[in-house]
Amino acid sequence: MDGTWIEDVSFGYTGDNVTSKTIFPSSVSPITTTFGYDTFGNVISVNDPASGASTITYDPVLNLFPVTKTNALGHVTATNYDFATGLETSVTDPNGAITQTSYDPYGRKASVTYPGESSPNETYTYVNTGEYDLANLNNNESVTKTIRDNASGSVNTSKIFRDPFGNTIRTETNTALSGVNTIEDSYFDYPNGRLLQTTKAYLSVQTPQVVTYQYNDPDGVLTSITEPSASGVIQTNITKTGFTETKITSYPDGQNVTYVEIKNELGQVLSKTENGRTISYVYSPFGEVSSITDAGGLTTTFTYNTLGRRVSTQDPNSGTISFAYDTVGRIASQTDARGRTIQFTYDTLGRALTQTTNGSETPVQFTYDEPSVPFSRGRLTSVTDGSGITKSFYNQRGEIIQKTKYVDDITAIFKWDYDSLGRPITETLPDGTKLHNFYSPNGTLSSITMDTADGTSSGHTVVSYQGPYLDSNGVPNLKRTSGNGVTMEIGFEPLDKRPLRVVSKKQDGSVIANTELSYDAKGNITRIEDKLNPARTQNFTLDNLGRVTQGTGKYGTQNYSFSANGNLIQKGAYTLGYTDGNHANAVTTATSASTGTLNYGYDASGNMISRNGDVLRYDSYGKLVEITPYAASSSVRNTYDFAGNRVKSVSDITLISTYTLGENYEIVREPGKPEKHTLYVRGLHGDLVAQWTREDATLQIAAANEVISSESSISVFGWFVGRTIVGTPTEEDRSKRSRISLFVGVPTNPFCKDVVGDCGTYYKNRLKAEFLGIFGYSKYFQGGVPTSFYNVFYYLLLLGILYLSYPYFLKGNELLQRLGWKGVGTPTLILSLFVVTSLPGCGILPGTGGKQGDPPWVLALGANVTPGVPSIQNPGVGMTGGGSVGGVPVTGMFFFHPDHLGSITMITDGAGNPASGPEPGTSFVSYEPYGSIIRNDSYGPDIFRYKFTGQIEDKETGLYYYKARYYEPALGRFLQADSVIDSDAPNGQNRYMYVEGNPVNYRDPSGHSLDLMFYAALYQYAQIPNSPQKDNSNLMLLVLHNQQIRNTSGPGCPVSAKNRQVFGNFQGNGRCGGSLPKDVELMMDLLLFLNTPQYALAYYFLMKPNSALTIVDRSGIAHDEDHSWKSTPKVLHANEEWIKKSWGNFYSINEQRAAYKREYDALPKSYDRYGGTGKSIIAGVNYAATTTFDYEALTLGTTIFAVQNIVGYTSRFVNHAMFVPKGRYNNLWNPKKWRL
Repeated sequence: MDGTWIEDVSFGYTGDNVTSKTIFPSSVSPITTTFGYDTFGNVISVNDPASGASTITYDPVLNLFPVTKTNALGHVTATNYDFATGLETSVTDPNGAITQTSYDPYGRKASVTYPGESSPNETYTYVNTGEYDLANLNNNESVTKTIRDNASGSVNTSKIFRDPFGNTIRTETNTALSGVNTIEDSYFDYPNGRLLQTTKAYLSVQTPQVVTYQYNDPDGVLTSITEPSASGVIQTNITKTGFTETKITSYPDGQNVTYVEIKNELGQVLSKTENGRTISYVYSPFGEVSSITDAGGLTTTFTYNTLGRRVSTQDPNSGTISFAYDTVGRIASQTDARGRTIQFTYDTLGRALTQTTNGSETPVQFTYDEPSVPFSRGRLTSVTDGSGITKSFYNQRGEIIQKTKYVDDITAIFKWDYDSLGRPITETLPDGTKLHNFYSPNGTLSSITMDTADGTSSGHTVVSYQGPYLDSNGVPNLKRTSGNGVTMEIGFEPLDKRPLRVVSKKQDGSVIANTELSYDAKGNITRIEDKLNPARTQNFTLDNLGRVTQGTGKYGTQNYSFSANGNLIQKGAYTLGYTDGNHANAVTTATSASTGTLNYGYDASGNMISRNGDVLRYDSYGKLVEITPYAASSSVRNTYDFAGNRVKSVSDITLISTYTLGENYEIVREPGKPEKHTLYVRGLHGDLVAQWTREDATLQIAAANEVISSESSISVFGWFVGRTIVGTPTEEDRSKRSRISLFVGVPTNPFCKDVVGDCGTYYKNRLKAEFLGIFGYSKYFQGGVPTSFYNVFYYLLLLGILYLSYPYFLKGNELLQRLGWKGVGTPTLILSLFVVTSLPGCGILPGTGGKQGDPPWVLALGANVTPGVPSIQNPGVGMTGGGSVGGVPVTGMFFFHPDHLGSITMITDGAGNPASGPEPGTSFVSYEPYGSIIRNDSYGPDIFRYKFTGQIEDKETGLYYYKARYYEPALGRFLQADSVIDSDAPNGQNRYMYVEGNPVNYRDPSGHSLDLMFYAALYQYAQIPNSPQKDNSNLMLLVLHNQQIRNTSGPGCPVSAKNRQVFGNFQGNGRCGGSLPKDVELMMDLLLFLNTPQYALAYYFLMKPNSALTIVDRSGIAHDEDHSWKSTPKVLHANEEWIKKSWGNFYSINEQRAAYKREYDALPKSYDRYGGTGKSIIAGVNYAATTTFDYEALTLGTTIFAVQNIVGYTSRFVNHAMFVPKGRYNNLWNPKKWRL
């Protein structure tokens, strides 16, 4: 007790109602909140100085439930209730997004429907309620939660079992494999109410590993924990004496960790000691930490004003940072030790409006709730800062669907589409390239495909992830497959989930990388063995705090030692000095025999401003904005956006300007050279997959207002087709333009959305891609030079051209007429054309391609790495501080291959070969433990920026850009003190330290936080594996299945020898034999109900179509089930779906290729005449006939169904909308509420 007044609140009353609340009324800035009431005693208004005045209305029935809440800006949130139970049934946010909740008769949550969805996304099932059988949990009470993506149909299920006391005794979560779950169990001592055992997460096909808890203390407190691990048993003993708790953990390899924690009577931690290193804490009267003293005796202090607000922070590295507050308790300004001040202003709701400094920086301005931006209420819509302008657009659910960045003369537009669970499924980059995300059943990313902006290539998989799956030894594996066919398999230790090996193979099975990792009992890496090149094997020694103290490898032997407060004082050949008393953890000298002494200096805030002669300058926000080399006038200048992301870097040294417009798109400008656009593909958990650089990219040019009108059109189009695409605009969002777009804007939007350039050209390229792709095929051209295959191709192509023009030469040419070539002209022409189009790269005939067009990476087969490109081994001349030149991408597409930390060790070209450059050796990058590149053991072209732990290496400086700050690998230290303090870690106060002194195990992805090893994170994000499942199908099902395959490999109906008269495109009667899916489902349901699944499967195979369907007919199966000539919503929606799917599939090269393949495979070998090409010719004729029929059916069907829908919607509008009360008429604009 020191007499400090820590709380003072006064209340004002009117009768029994509190009408005001004042905090610290006697202070110079009291904060008063007032309340208003209705006659029922309900609070109907709250006036809070920090967020303005808000109002509340209540239901008119019971006057009990708040049905609307309106904030100071008029944003309304509405809630509906079930008055019988008092449960919320729906909530409508200020943008009209409705979340609906249903309940079972007992008031338990039954389902949740997300905004914009017509069916539930979450469902809850309650089984055996009130029944408990701990010996057989199948008879025990359980709750199952199912999360469903209504677009893809993927389902994620979790199940919880509880005991009679409400404890969770088991959780089960589904995996990607049917019938295999992830399980965690808990066992309790019920007489004493204690937890006895838990299991580590395991698969339902594995044996659980149990963690045991013992309570041998007379007071019944926990005394020991026994935990299984891969290396043996980990034992933790716990003792308590007064307010002191001691934990001693013993590991199987003999290591011990002693942890002591001391608390005071209030439960506040006074000190923490780990293996003799102590951090101590002192608290203010308000209960906040007032000082922290680290193991080296350095103290960080925090001071507070009389209202308990922190007014300053002082530490041994950054000096003093002071804070000032406005009258309602918000931070008004922040001043650092340099005297740099940042001032903040706020709007009525307490949102930041501006940030200004006392320096030369451009003020930052934030804009919210713009009326011209749909669904923007309560959301940030625009930010103006020193880098330019960033605009954001949202769908009704608040997901960002577009972000536009204006930097200099560049307009970069990023767009996203989401599934019903809010996961991004498509990202459209500024050049129009699209990346599509696909997810496994339990929600993790499984693959990414790419569509080029011009439509010449689409659907090619850039990366896919499989597993984890169990190998023959029961070891979980995760496989990552790049688009060029290179696979990387990571094997994990089954119990501790640590990566054991990383093996990379080319498509032909040849191994290009193979490493194995070994660990100590604590999980620290002690050895990285290179199985292909043993000389690259590394071994590590660690101290009892998990810090690396020695490493051996191609770099020789490097020793590392630390001071008491965690300063790295020996790093290999360098001895580091810390002589600045104002910055106790900042390196001031680095001395080695080869370099002598390198000197470093800092400003008052602890930012490195002198780097052995190089001058560094920072802005008011502490961002590095300029580096000037020693004795030079040229600089490297950086520009950042409001979030601290580096957007622009200009080098006066190389005259190169680099614009980083997002984590996956950059533009490089260099005088006298074409502008280079590079897009980056990032996979699971940020896994860096590939880079694609072009000199012919065209940015999307849609202006912001065009995007908004498009949004409105799409919203109304969602009503027109019966399904909300982006979201339903509220009354305030509707405009004259959006209503007109119902008639004039809708037809083109779905097809030309996000198409850069002319839409017609885009779809023309979609059709021509297969033929044009042959000129880029690597077997015919390498680096623009024809190969030996080219002669054959050229001859056939020339032959085709000659015969196409032959009739024109024939007219009036007596000599040609007498030669009598007419007889052989036609078959030879057909033969030459089919031989040409069957060449790999065209992708029309069987076995000649996968997706539409050639993937972009087939153009990156090493031809782009021209002389003059720097190599990793000889990067060029850097700055005095020790930098390197290189890292600028070249045209073409290359794939990244990381190590266990995410450090890029290799890049491969489109064929899967390690990239090679003008100098000997193929791509490989070798690193020292702290990230310096071993130049004499690194090879290949230096054409990529991302290197150590996947961070950008700045080419002129040799620094790594870690987003929040820069990292110097030569020192193993950051250039600035971390703005985030980890008050619990033994080295947490050493804010220049890199990953707690263990760069072999950990990485720092943001410059702030310690992360798990890269592939361990991948493992956590990947679905749980299963051993190969046995085939349980009996012989009958196998025979039926094979028969079905034979049936559907024939020609497509109606041009079918089996079903000549079937015409199934419009009504589905017959569908080339078989039954409609809904009819099959009914019968299968009955058979399954009778517990005869084998007959259900048999019926399924028997009732499938008896011959292949055409593209259009197969696209309309759902339409066949739902269509009639009535005007019901179901019928009209079926028509629209038929039109969309049929047109989309008809112009799908994959579908066309499959159609040709069906015709080709259906012909017997006896048709192989005309030099073995008879099947190709006849199949081509059949394919052309079927496709022609499909096109006519497509045109006719579209006309019929469009007319039916126009008549149907008009009729429904007249009958149901024009003659109803006004309230119901307004619901027309909200299809989720329109009840016809």
